[in-house]
Amino acid sequence: MREMMKWLVVGALMVLLSACGGGGTPQNDGDDSNGTTADTTPPTFTSPTTVTVAENQTNALTLQATDASTPITYSMSGGDGSSFTVDSVTGVVTFNTAPDYEIKTSYTFTATVTDAQGNSATQSVTVAISDVDEIAPTFTSPTTVTVAENQTNALTLQATDASRPITYSMSGGDSSSFTVDSATGVVTFETAPDFETKDAYGFTAKATDAVGNEATQDITIHISDLPEGQAPKKTGQTKSYDASGTEVTDGSIKDDGFYQKGIAPSYTRDDANNIVTDHITGLQWQDDANVSTVTKLWLTQTNYDICRGQNGQTQDTSKCTDTSGDTAVTYCSSLTLGGFADWRLPSIDELMYIADRSKRNPAIDTSYFTNVVSSYYWSSTTVVGNEGGAWDVGFGDGNGDWYYKSNSHYVRCVRDGQ
Repeated sequence: MREMMKWLVVGALMVLLSACGGGGTPQNDGDDSNGTTADTTPPTFTSPTTVTVAENQTNALTLQATDASTPITYSMSGGDGSSFTVDSVTGVVTFNTAPDYEIKTSYTFTATVTDAQGNSATQSVTVAISDVDEIAPTFTSPTTVTVAENQTNALTLQATDASRPITYSMSGGDSSSFTVDSATGVVTFETAPDFETKDAYGFTAKATDAVGNEATQDITIHISDLPEGQAPKKTGQTKSYDASGTEVTDGSIKDDGFYQKGIAPSYTRDDANNIVTDHITGLQWQDDANVSTVTKLWLTQTNYDICRGQNGQTQDTSKCTDTSGDTAVTYCSSLTLGGFADWRLPSIDELMYIADRSKRNPAIDTSYFTNVVSSYYWSSTTVVGNEGGAWDVGFGDGNGDWYYKSNSHYVRCVRDGQ
C-alpha cells in the first residue's frame, strides 16, 4: 500500500511538470518573452509614388513611412537606383549627378522601408524631370551707334527672351562713362561727350533673364561733330533726378539739368505759311496740320524685304537706302509749303535739336510748334551697322531711338532756310 502511494505521487508530479513545459514555466506559443504578441506588420509608405523636379538640381524627394516599430530604415534598388543616393535614416533621396532634361526626362526605382522587427515594404517611385529655360537672351539693339556731341543720350539696350523680366548691365571699356537703367536698358552719358576730346566709346552690355541666363554684346558709340561755330542749344532740362525719380539737388548727378550748357532756343512762327524758323541753326520746319496726321514708311515693304533678304526676296543691301515709293523721304521731297519746294527729311541731329526736355507729351515748345503728336518722328539717318534701321525721335519725352525701316512713323520736314 505504501509503495502504491509513492508511485501515485511521482505520477502526479510528472503530469504537473509536463503541463508546465518540463521546467516549471508556462508555454506562450507565438507570444514574445514578455507575453505580448510579436510585430509582424510591415511599414506603410506615405511619400508619393511620382514627383516632378526641375533639371540641373540634385534634390529629388524624401521617402516617408509610418510603423509601430522604430527606427525604420530606407533603401532603394532596381531601375535607375544607381543614379541616386538615399539617406537610410532620413529617407532623403538625391541625384548623384544633376539631371538634364535633354538627356533623360524621368527616372524610376524601387524604394524599400524596413522596421525594427525586420518587416519591410516596397514602393515603385518615378521622378519626372521638368525642362528649365537654358536659352540666353538675344540682343536686338545695334552693336554700333552714332550720337551727336554735347548731349547725354547714348542708346537703348534691347533684348528678347522667353523668361521675363530682362535686367541690363554693362562692364569693361568705357562703361564708367555711362549709366544704364537696369529695367529699361536706357544708356546715358555721365557727362555729355565732346567730339574734340573723344570720338568713340566702347563697353560690354549684358542682358540677364529671370532664371539667370546671360548674353553679352560689345557696343561701340561713335561721337559725331557738330558743325563748327554752331553753338549747342540748351536741352530744356533744368532739374536732375535719380533712378527712382527723386529730384537731386546736391550736384551728384552730372546731366543737362546740372550743367545748363548751351544757348537758349530762339524761334519764330509764320502762321500764314505754317513754318517755324530756328534762328540758331537757320533751319525752317514744317508745322502744318499734316505734321500731326501723316505717317510714312522709311522703306516700302518690298524694298525692306529685299534689304533684309526675307519673304522670298534675294538680299540686296543697296535697297536698304532706296527710299523710292511712298516713303518719308519722298513725302518731304515732294512737299510744297510756304512757296518752298526744297523740303527734306531731317537728320537725327537736326530732329533732336528741336526737342525740349523741360516738357513732356509733347517734348517740344508748343508755343511755336503747334502741330505735334507725342509719338515717333522719322529722321533720315540710318543706324550704323544695321542698315535695316533708322533713327527717330519720340516727342513724348524727346529721346532718340531707332526702329526698323518697315515701320510707319510721323514726318516733320525741314529746309535749310535763307
